[in-house]
Amino acid sequence: MKKWLIVGAAMSAALFLLMIVTVITQPFVNSATVAMQDTELSDSSFDDKLFRKIIKEKCNMFSDKADKIIAEAKKAGVTPEIFASIMIHESAWGTSFAIKQHNNPSGQMTSEGLIHYSTLDEGIEATGRTLKNLIVERKLHTVEALGSVYCPVGAANDPMGLNANWVPAIKQFITMLGGNPEASLLWSKSGGNGNSNSSLNASGKAKKVLEWAESMHRKGVIYTQLGPRGTFPYYDCSAFVTRAMEHAGIPIGLGSTDTLYSVEGKYLEPISKEDVQPGDIFVWGFKGSSGGDNGHTGIFTDNGKTIIHCTPATDKGFPQDGDVVVTPFEGYYGYSYAPVFFYRVK
Repeated sequence: MKKWLIVGAAMSAALFLLMIVTVITQPFVNSATVAMQDTELSDSSFDDKLFRKIIKEKCNMFSDKADKIIAEAKKAGVTPEIFASIMIHESAWGTSFAIKQHNNPSGQMTSEGLIHYSTLDEGIEATGRTLKNLIVERKLHTVEALGSVYCPVGAANDPMGLNANWVPAIKQFITMLGGNPEASLLWSKSGGNGNSNSSLNASGKAKKVLEWAESMHRKGVIYTQLGPRGTFPYYDCSAFVTRAMEHAGIPIGLGSTDTLYSVEGKYLEPISKEDVQPGDIFVWGFKGSSGGDNGHTGIFTDNGKTIIHCTPATDKGFPQDGDVVVTPFEGYYGYSYAPVFFYRVK
């Protein structure tokens, strides 16, 4: 399965040596001496409140380690979101055998098995040293680049191909923590990974569509397909998109994904996925039969990798303060048997 994961087999000899060297040669930091200024990030790109909320409420064995994670992320020169996402994934939200029995929150191993740490703080510090080596020193600045080493697809010890799930999962965790999964994994001068308003990169009607959509993020929107939908705070995916279009001056009215298909050419210009820009729209489902649970729609915040959309996120335990969420596009446009169409507002 995974290279350094708890369930898994041994990692490659080169990475064994690298991890042992970094663990042995660099001193640990006593968590009692971590200054508060190292854990206070003021930049709006880092959602400190959301980050701490998720760590406290969902991360079990390391639910009280938000300050430590932020401090070690800064020391390593990487974003708190990637640091915590690695820990969440590798420790199964702080419930794994490795973290419970070995204070090992990131599944780090040698050829002899899991590395044991005397305290959880030491395990977090070791995680920081490893991420510094991979992300900063070896310049693996994106999730894809990091995954190619941390959890490579096609590895000999992954006969079932489960490593292919690592990059999408880490991106999902970064998004849940308030970060941008497509941004650099390097610590920025003011902290975080640059998840600023995407509407600044849009223009014209697309800018207005995206501005309204982002104004609904973390505002307690409630997903429903029933009567009150379309009136704040009640939306479903299509009501969310049509209301955003109305904000841009497009008189489309409240409808469904089939309504969006019906205005193709009039209000929506078909484009290819390669041409997607911030503020463009996707619709998934067969034309004429995409209503209800048979289709989905949302708005891109970038060039095709990230979307903002309305989905039953709260029911799924997705902590973004409501059912309007920002997620990777991959995995949220339905099953592969139905087509996906891409549009630009006219």
